[in-house]
Amino acid sequence: MRFDFIEELMFEGSEFNECTLSNEELLEFVTPLQEKWNALPPKDHPSQLKIDVTKDLQWKLAKKEIEHVRKRVRFLLRDDQRRRNGLPQEDQEQEVDDEDEITAAAIVMYTLGPTSDAGKYLKDALEIDDETYLKFMTTLFLQAVYCVSTEELFHNDSLLKDLVPMAKTEFNLLWKCLAEKKCYQRLK
Repeated sequence: MRFDFIEELMFEGSEFNECTLSNEELLEFVTPLQEKWNALPPKDHPSQLKIDVTKDLQWKLAKKEIEHVRKRVRFLLRDDQRRRNGLPQEDQEQEVDDEDEITAAAIVMYTLGPTSDAGKYLKDALEIDDETYLKFMTTLFLQAVYCVSTEELFHNDSLLKDLVPMAKTEFNLLWKCLAEKKCYQRLK
């Protein structure tokens, strides 16, 4: 049994429908035989083979981004230091020295320290002073770093219990105060 009608249906309703080529010529035109393929002459279309060019480009871009972030962090930390010392803030466009060292402690104090926006907010909400705030945050960070519950942190057999600057009752009382005031809703 032959299915000659399939060839006719293949071109029905297409742009090749009104073509003056025969079915064989049309098939060859649509899908030329591999033997008839010609390579583009290299003099007209020069080819270039480059290895790892995009990797180098991405690395250069990443280094620029890292330097930009370092510069911005240095500016923010220096500006924060000036603000805490009562000096006027500087223009953001001013160059920042590469000599200004960026430390993890400086970044943590800038983002979560007692003079940061988060620190001021929590001190107001909990009605505590700087020393109590720092003890609370240190205890919280210890708990987070070691992935332990409050019970595990303050347990008699815990190796961390001597490193915790805040008593268990005071720590839990501050958490209870946060829960009762529903401070988390005001952050949204």
